[in-house]
Amino acid sequence: MQVCAARAAAGMHPREKESIFHENSGCPAHHARHHPGPGPAVCAGAARRTADQFPGRYHAAGDQRGGRNHARRALPLLRARGGGRRVPPGRDPVRLLLRGRAAGGGARDRVRPGAAHRRSDGARGGGARNADCRLGYAGLDPRPHDGFNSPPGGGGREGNFPHAVPGGGSRSAARAGTHGGIPAGRRRPDLRGAAGQRRRGARAGFHGGRSRSAAGRRVPSDPDQPAQRRSGPAIGAGAGGTREMSVFLGVDLGTTHVKAALFSEDGALLRMAVTENGTDTVCAAGACYTAENLWERAAKVIREVCAQGERPLAVGVTGMADSGVALDARGEALCPIAPWSNPCGEEYGAALQRSFPDLTERTGQRYHPKFAVSRLLWLREHEPERFSRMACWLSVTDWLLYRLTGETVTDETFACRTMLYRFRERRWDEELCAYAGAAGKLPRVVPIGGMAGRVTEQAARELGIPAGIPVVSAGHDHLCALLALERAGFGGVLNSLGTAEVFVGSADAPAPGEDCRRLGVNQGCFADGRYYWMANLPASGGSVEWLRRILSQGAPVGYDFFDKLPDDPGGVVYLPYLSGSGTPDPDPARRGAFFGLSSGTTASHLAAAVNRGIAFETRRILESLSGLPGSPVKAVAAAGGGARNRPLVRAKANACGIPFHVCPQSELTALGAAFLAAGAAGCAMRLPLSGGEVFFPQPVPSMEADYMKYSALCALLFGKDGNQ
Repeated sequence: MQVCAARAAAGMHPREKESIFHENSGCPAHHARHHPGPGPAVCAGAARRTADQFPGRYHAAGDQRGGRNHARRALPLLRARGGGRRVPPGRDPVRLLLRGRAAGGGARDRVRPGAAHRRSDGARGGGARNADCRLGYAGLDPRPHDGFNSPPGGGGREGNFPHAVPGGGSRSAARAGTHGGIPAGRRRPDLRGAAGQRRRGARAGFHGGRSRSAAGRRVPSDPDQPAQRRSGPAIGAGAGGTREMSVFLGVDLGTTHVKAALFSEDGALLRMAVTENGTDTVCAAGACYTAENLWERAAKVIREVCAQGERPLAVGVTGMADSGVALDARGEALCPIAPWSNPCGEEYGAALQRSFPDLTERTGQRYHPKFAVSRLLWLREHEPERFSRMACWLSVTDWLLYRLTGETVTDETFACRTMLYRFRERRWDEELCAYAGAAGKLPRVVPIGGMAGRVTEQAARELGIPAGIPVVSAGHDHLCALLALERAGFGGVLNSLGTAEVFVGSADAPAPGEDCRRLGVNQGCFADGRYYWMANLPASGGSVEWLRRILSQGAPVGYDFFDKLPDDPGGVVYLPYLSGSGTPDPDPARRGAFFGLSSGTTASHLAAAVNRGIAFETRRILESLSGLPGSPVKAVAAAGGGARNRPLVRAKANACGIPFHVCPQSELTALGAAFLAAGAAGCAMRLPLSGGEVFFPQPVPSMEADYMKYSALCALLFGKDGNQ
């Protein structure tokens, strides 16, 4: 990238006026404080700039609800005995504070950290602070409303949050479960025993939809007006008295780890607890999870993260999809839980697809045995007695919601992953449910971010959190992370890098089912009545780990080895198909290879070739989506453990010709869950997602020539070129 000396000296970048981000329209007060900031610096390789250097960053000189520049009104003083003065009783700030009102007659100040909890930017809780509610992207034109991104300033989907129910739709619709669920007149199973007590206990303590413990708390309809009562520890005292900090709990049930994280109203990560997760039993279906052990792991991290007395105002639960559990009428698990990687049920796939030729068109999903429809067919044939006692089928994350609230509920993102949900009509498919023996045994459905219920007294005692606080279903983990990015103003695609890679985007309309089936793209219901699409690359981080293992035969090879790789792999081309291929031509039998090896090939060349091969496959995936709604892709946010591999992210930007932003928040999924929980509590939580590196595409002489080799090899070996 060439930058003239005069502009570089002035700290300006020739593309700095272009931005793929806009203001977070959920925070309208920020627009009045917007002003251009200093320009970015340009680094070697793919240009990297931190958000602090981005133009358009705004700084708050004072907060309208109690900043340092807040106008303070003088109180009239009455003459007291002894010649002194006293404050009129009706204007006593201490009494007003105790009644939940501020001295000026307005709403009590929202929670700010006190002096003992200084922020890293130097601002105190009640003082001036930077408005870190959007990502600091730069480098592309501001996009008009094109069906993929809304314009800034309201009217679009960002403007609807948090005024609307999290995830879209009205509050009454979310409560009624009008987006699907059990048909009218059909009751959910009458759960008995301990499970029934959990449910009845949750309902018994309610007064007009609120628990007794929260009956005095008014949840405002205006998101800019704070709730008058707060749950949480007092953390600081100022001139106005002691204030409390609002905190929100995000729970992330992952395949290998279970996490719980507390976030402040400013979006700061206060504390996090993590425990390992994994299969713990073997049954006829193979290695499986135990439902009770999953709950115990989640309970462990929740207790640990709340051990210092924090009282969250709401809980958001997100996690893995696909895996599910069958419950009996008492709400107890009937059998172990097969993980998504377990192939049990695949023998029913051919018959299912013959019976429903339009399966992908109906459900948005390409057939895979991990979906609930195959698990149910397997259970009916291999465990008929248990299957006959099944009263309800829940996804594994819905199981946590049930233990927290006593309610059987799911959201649309999980419902779509059962392969029993008609995603265009947003309802259960009666024919598929009858085919799988699940008719009348599926939970009610709410939008992503919809309220599942409230914490029961029993769960509160077990976990050490307040009873009666809202619990929301924050959706499939990848989609929860994407929603957090979009609410922060990002209009691109999420690239979640792990052992496998997932690309997730959203669109206003679904794509044709046949196109998605051919390309290996799944789609389903997203927030605000929109739809998501999801593509995958099966062996991304898996390729890196495989190479580390191969190169570590003599001595261990650390990850820092991959930070010092040359841009040129010395003519070596790598096909990243160790676990088969995904989008755009799914084939589980495809295998990887190195080509172009010579006597001069080094370990660094091999590692650089692995990165470039993954980057080329990323380009193939994104180019294959060009005819689908939501295309073309203009920018990508990289998240997950693989995003720490900076040479890989740089190679992706150079190969694809679009900017890649490394998300600075390592716990993006838990943050998204807490953010949606805050909306259910009537609070407007910030999303501090600025500060990450942005890799802009740079010309690399050998890049295009190597991509031509890559495409030719794909065509020769698999009958596909790099653009199909």
